[in-house]
Amino acid sequence: MPLLRRLRSARAWTLVAALSVTGVVGVCAREGDAAAGTSSSKKTSSSSKKKSTKKSGKSGKSEPKAETKEPTPNEPEEPTADAPAVEQVVTPSPQVRPTDTPASVSDLWRWAGGFPGYQPGEVGDDLPPEDDLDAIAAQYKIDIATGKVPLGEDEDEDEEADAEEEPPSAPDPADDEPKWIKHTIVPYDTIGEIADRYGVSVKSLIRWNKLNPKKIYLRAGKTLKVRAVRPPPPQEKIEYEIQRGDSWEKVAEAHGVDVKRLRKWNKPKKDKNGKPKPVMVAGKTLTIWVEPGVLSGEAAAGGGAGAPAGKGDDAGARRVAAKVRRNALSIGTPTKGRLFNGVSFPEAPDLYELRKPAQAYGSSHTIKTAIMAISEFRRRSKYKRELVIGAVSLPRGGRFRPHRSHQSGRDIDIRLPVRASVDHHKPPRANEVDWRAAYRLIKAFADTGEVQYIFLEHRLQKVLYRAAQASGASKQELAALIQWPRPAKTNNGVVRHAAGHTSHIHIRIKCGPRESKCREGR
Repeated sequence: MPLLRRLRSARAWTLVAALSVTGVVGVCAREGDAAAGTSSSKKTSSSSKKKSTKKSGKSGKSEPKAETKEPTPNEPEEPTADAPAVEQVVTPSPQVRPTDTPASVSDLWRWAGGFPGYQPGEVGDDLPPEDDLDAIAAQYKIDIATGKVPLGEDEDEDEEADAEEEPPSAPDPADDEPKWIKHTIVPYDTIGEIADRYGVSVKSLIRWNKLNPKKIYLRAGKTLKVRAVRPPPPQEKIEYEIQRGDSWEKVAEAHGVDVKRLRKWNKPKKDKNGKPKPVMVAGKTLTIWVEPGVLSGEAAAGGGAGAPAGKGDDAGARRVAAKVRRNALSIGTPTKGRLFNGVSFPEAPDLYELRKPAQAYGSSHTIKTAIMAISEFRRRSKYKRELVIGAVSLPRGGRFRPHRSHQSGRDIDIRLPVRASVDHHKPPRANEVDWRAAYRLIKAFADTGEVQYIFLEHRLQKVLYRAAQASGASKQELAALIQWPRPAKTNNGVVRHAAGHTSHIHIRIKCGPRESKCREGR
């Protein structure tokens, strides 16, 4: 118990030091001292009155005099016979601190567990749980371990705040609390893919199911216990009827699955001579495990399973791009620049949705490049969900809080594509992202040759890398595109690490050919 109190005192020392920087304890301590001073003055005056009364009682010779009671600052004078009673209005002193703030440093120490050398009974034994100290730190945004205090906006933090942050609302316990579910193993599932699907670690998955980490055997149809937040619904098994003109690649792309996995699910049978029979024959069926909501065999991969009308249409994208003025120019760098004649993204609901149109201004080169890249992404991926564009720049560029960049009209925040089974419109969690679609979106931008960087947290680049591999990307392509598996601080790849980019990617377009005052600096 003494060790616990010493530890709590050490943590509270850090908290007091941090609170003193914010001025909270200073204000509270002054209030507490003022209250103590008022109390002590009252005690002194009362004791002096008692002494004078005793002296007058002992003498007993002098005639009693009428006492004149001096009014205190907060006490009205008593009305006399000559002067009528006047109603005095007492103005309450403003309350400086919130009700849940410690009144003084002493109170804070009492909450935290006592002063150094504290002995039970000295300050009070009615100590609240350890969580109270954490609650105080959380209230004032203080890191107890380091004592760091946010003094205004920290310019040294990640150069992007999360542009996808939604207005504050009451959290849904069903969405935010992890719960146990059972995952039914699909043929050729791997432990890593299952962990990525639910946003958990492989080690946790092994521990929960008491698997041998050296020899992991997953049998199709069996179940695994998973504790996940917002778990996706189970995959569905469908039978797809092959149409004329279909190929393995077309069918796989239309249903959002890996080509190699599709072939494994539908291995050829052998004839009497031991030769494999052809599988991709019109009229026959393929077995596919798909995400709920993905089109099944009712539509052909070359026709009905394609993009909706207007999505991914190159001619349509050119018509949209033609609406963009040509005289919007980027000046300076993304972190110290401005925008001349800024132009906004035109309305194109078949391609994208603007989260805040008033913040979707950029240079002509940036907007046109983005429109063509998104159109190509729609065509390649057959992705049908909305694609949300977040922060770009203000109409004239310049400082755009809370971002450090987004000043010169060349930065675009795009929310990561989500699985077909996701039924909400919030910023997605990692296990809700359609990572194959995310890879195709990133590749569509990179293939324009006009992208300087794409920012995504390093830990999520690993998931992106696996999705790219499953989509058929070679090691050479991935080495040029994605920073992972190299360290986060290396200058490799188009996709780079930037903390906070978990539900969206930040795309930085290069300077346009007509932008002589534009600078490529980060």
